[in-house]
Amino acid sequence: MKYINLAINKVVSGTGLFSAVLLFLLGIFVFCNSLSRFLGFSLPWLFDVTTFSMVIMAFIGAAYALREKVHVSVDIIKSLLSKETKKLLDIFIYLVMICFFVLLGWKGFNWASNNLAHGVVSTTSTLKLPMGVLTMVIPVGCLLLIIQALKDLVKTITEIKELSIPPKKFLTFCLIMILLILVGIFSVLYLHPIAAMFILLLIVLFCGVPVAFSLGIVGVVGLYLLYGNMQLLQVPMIMFNSLNSWSLTSAPLFILGGMLMSEGKAAERLFSFIETLFVRLPCPLLLATIISGAFFCAITGSSVAAHAAIGTICLPLLFARGYYKPLAVGVVAGATVGTLIPPSNAFILYGCLTEVSIGKLFMAGIGPAVVLFSFYIIYAIVRSYFLKGKPQDEAMSFTAKERLARLKSGFWGMLAPVIILGGIYFGAFTPTEAGGILVVYALISGLISKTMGWKQIWNAIHSSLGLSLMILLIMAGASIYGKVISQSQFINVLLNFVQSINMTAPIYLIIVLVIILILGMFMEGVSITMIMVPLTFPIAMALGIDPLWFAVFYVIGTEIGLLTPPVGLNLFVIQGITKMPQTFVIRSTVPFLCMLVLTLIVCYFFPGIVTWLPNSMY
Repeated sequence: MKYINLAINKVVSGTGLFSAVLLFLLGIFVFCNSLSRFLGFSLPWLFDVTTFSMVIMAFIGAAYALREKVHVSVDIIKSLLSKETKKLLDIFIYLVMICFFVLLGWKGFNWASNNLAHGVVSTTSTLKLPMGVLTMVIPVGCLLLIIQALKDLVKTITEIKELSIPPKKFLTFCLIMILLILVGIFSVLYLHPIAAMFILLLIVLFCGVPVAFSLGIVGVVGLYLLYGNMQLLQVPMIMFNSLNSWSLTSAPLFILGGMLMSEGKAAERLFSFIETLFVRLPCPLLLATIISGAFFCAITGSSVAAHAAIGTICLPLLFARGYYKPLAVGVVAGATVGTLIPPSNAFILYGCLTEVSIGKLFMAGIGPAVVLFSFYIIYAIVRSYFLKGKPQDEAMSFTAKERLARLKSGFWGMLAPVIILGGIYFGAFTPTEAGGILVVYALISGLISKTMGWKQIWNAIHSSLGLSLMILLIMAGASIYGKVISQSQFINVLLNFVQSINMTAPIYLIIVLVIILILGMFMEGVSITMIMVPLTFPIAMALGIDPLWFAVFYVIGTEIGLLTPPVGLNLFVIQGITKMPQTFVIRSTVPFLCMLVLTLIVCYFFPGIVTWLPNSMY
């Protein structure tokens, strides 16, 4: 067993390394594609090479992601269980996942074999790549997943034997699982297939199955219930085609570009310069934190990454200089709403799911972001003015030479969002091309400023790989779930119901916001997007809600959810940095949650804040 485990680890580590290389090459491929267009010649084959590389990266790297536990899951119930019960639940989770991997691998192998037998080639590339070879990545990836899951299963069983679980506890666990299975069977037999899917999804999610596989499992059940066994051949096709997307390529590229900038100390150098601009105003360090957070969100596109970077840099300094701790914590939590400020992974996924222009979605987020951060600045100044005691930096000053040195140091970080958003706005390049340009820009700026070496580059790629695989695999699993919903006519049933009760747009928005906030207590933003957007978007369009406005509404609602107790993900990031009780962190973020809600209200009554900029794009 020792040598078998060692061999499995080496193979899975090799797939992780291979996927990391592909992730880096994605950035180079996209950059070369955009550069060739600027220079006036075409590389049509590179388009397909890029998207197929992302598909291969996702499936080959899936086992590595499973081993590294980068997948997100709803563990609020699991966290309350004893150690013994958690291990028993893990066995159930691995068995369910293995069944899904076997089914997906079997159907994927049938599809790939059929492509090989008929000599099917890609239709959009001048290379005419053999689809049989490309689609074989699905059964290969599933085989690796099965091996890794079996290894984890055996390890868990071994640990359970050492724990000597009392028979009574084991029997109780079995009865609970049997009850859940019976609830699932009852739902399947007596409820509408979509209602049964929703109940099954809740059961699987709250048992702790990773979100990506939960969505895939429930989607497979839905396909079987609605269309029978023959339609299960669609599963590998749906997952493959969902990832074979040029627009979706921008998500891992912005993640990688943001991580490269972070490893190059862009946030730290940016904060150092912005601090000099506000030294004569009240609470200069708070204002610098807010503006730095906005800039870094525009680089990373992820609120979790921005929370980690800005929180690590700013909070110790704010505490050391005597700032009021609840205000300092709230400012960091509010200033890093990375999914609202473009380029944003939330807007990318929303655009891929709804076919709304990602470039226009990016521009739609700028106006509300300006409103929100204006509220933050005003609140920080007013609140600081009425607090007793003065921070130690009130009397600080900087010479012209010091300002110039800090400007030179923070220049590359400030220029990045200007290039990316300016290029998209003026039509110089697409959002996907912007992702490739950001990757190369981050590399060049890090090397020129001598803040990045091979170690930092590898750390950035490694950190980006886990998050990218998590998002891509959730997208793949959610594609099955979304396909079932779109084919089932369930949306038409909901539309008829909404029309029958004469529901207005404001009431509908309130209902959607409440659901998002509840989900935000237990799940992170990507998972919420994959589950909710296929259901909520068609109804919003039927009610006459602008798709760009609805995107901003949805993203702000998700950000509120990420700061909502008891399981708001960003609350844990801040708590991990400050080492303070979660109740303290929650109280500190309440005013900033209120300003997020206020921004929603302002955007509702003045929709031009959202729509003016995207409608003026070139």
